[in-house]
Amino acid sequence: MLKRERGYFRQNIKAGRMDYHRLAEAKWPIGSGAIESAIRRVINLRLKGPGIFWHKKSAEAVLLLRAYYKAGRWKNLENQVVKAILQDAA
Repeated sequence: MLKRERGYFRQNIKAGRMDYHRLAEAKWPIGSGAIESAIRRVINLRLKGPGIFWHKKSAEAVLLLRAYYKAGRWKNLENQVVKAILQDAA
């Protein structure tokens, strides 16, 4: 009955994703509070502000661009765009 759940824990412990003691010592967040706060700040305050209206696709695109920028992966996105343009031109 709990075979699937036991497998989940074993797999994630083996991969080092559930080493909470080590993460706490390194001062990494181990709860969902930081994520929930970021969602509230980024999405609710920036995209759902008073007088702001978005189409779903536009809002998703802006969030994707912001995520690439904030993660320091802007160059990766530029490379993907150039590659797609070159493939379309061929």
